[in-house]
Amino acid sequence: MVRYAIEWRTLRFMFLFVAIISDKNLNQQSAVTHRLYY
Repeated sequence: MVRYAIEWRTLRFMFLFVAIISDKNLNQQSAVTHRLYY
């Protein structure tokens, strides 16, 4: 039970980490497209 909780925490942390990185990449891409358009 304890091991399952630790694994779930690690998976959630990894998911948050990936979401933050992808969000930063999306923001950079949108900034580049805005520069191209404007």
